[in-house]
Amino acid sequence: MAYVRPACEEYLWLSYLNSIDSQAAEKLVIALMLVENNRSIEAQRRYFGDEWMTRGGWPLSHIEGSVTESTTAKESIEDIA
Repeated sequence: MAYVRPACEEYLWLSYLNSIDSQAAEKLVIALMLVENNRSIEAQRRYFGDEWMTRGGWPLSHIEGSVTESTTAKESIEDIA
């Protein structure tokens, strides 16, 4: 029973993605992935800080670049919507 809600959400997403243009669907999935990726990086950055992140192998340019990518991805999501 615990898997019903996630399965329904996936069904809704797949139904929606199949109802729009395939190129728009691909752009939407990539944009959502970039936004989620940035959310994860930002959470780690707030918890650990920039110094730990860079010592852990994260280039600061990548960390800061994820913010730009996320902003662009959010604009792309708005365009697709």
